Formats: sequence, C-alpha cells, structure tokens
Amino acid sequence: MGDLLTAGLFRQMLRSATPVGLAAMGGLMTEHAGIMNIGMAGMILLGAFTAVAVSWLAGSAWLGLAAAILVGILAGLFFALFVVKLKSDEFIIGTALNIFAGGLTVFLLRALFQIQFLFACFFIDCCNQAENIRIPLLIFYLRIIECSHNLTSEIFSLKI
Repeated sequence: MGDLLTAGLFRQMLRSATPVGLAAMGGLMTEHAGIMNIGMAGMILLGAFTAVAVSWLAGSAWLGLAAAILVGILAGLFFALFVVKLKSDEFIIGTALNIFAGGLTVFLLRALFQIQFLFACFFIDCCNQAENIRIPLLIFYLRIIECSHNLTSEIFSLKI
C-alpha cells in the first residue's frame, strides 16, 4: 500500500483533476445564474486543443495560453448568444457545442498534424517541470480555490 500512494500519483491526480475542478466551479457559477451549461466539456476541449496546437506551431506556451483563453471566450459567447439572447434550449446548444468540439478537434488533428489517434510531441517538455511542486504551493493553490469560492458566494448573494 505504501508503494501505491507516491508523490507521482498525487502529482498526477492534481494534474488530472484541475481541469475538472475548474469546470465544476464554472458550472456552479452558471447554475447560480440560472443557466445549466452543458457545453463546458466542449469549451475545455476547444481550449485545450487550441493551446497545444498554437504552442506547438508558434513555439510559445504563452501564445498558446492566450489563444486558448480567446477560444474559450468565443465558445462562451457562442453559447451565451444562443441561450441568453436567442432563448434557445441550453441542453441542445450545449450538446451541439460538445459534438462540434469533438468533431472539430479530430478533424484539425488530422488536417494540421497528419495524426489519426493521439498527439504526442516529445519537444514539449512540461512533465519534468511539475516535479518542482512543493506542499506549500499546493496549500496556496487550495487556499486560492477556497477564497474564490467564498468570493463568488458573496457576489451572488448580494441583492442588486
């Protein structure tokens, strides 16, 4: 049992759970606003693909991050346009966004990189940088999540 619970396992759990946790917090915020955002998985998929593709093509992780943020904003605006402005069903628009994102990323993976199944670039060295995580950084990270949750709870509880 001691060999199972290693620092590498804990690091991988944090790395894998972070996008899901951030999406869950975003889902809580949209649910608090009265909109059920089913399309969050598609937005994450579009942003992740854009970040990897732009980082690989441009050679800059910061440019890839900026492009992913821009694509996430555009996908959110697309969802908001149809759901809020045009009063479409949020489940149908969210499902359509998820299907579109899945199909688009597979198509672009084949078109841009001539790869059919998995993008594995050995020039992107991000795994070794995660070994420098220390426990105080983890506590700081968890504290930020806790503070942001308290802040959003206070913002949504205000009566305007």
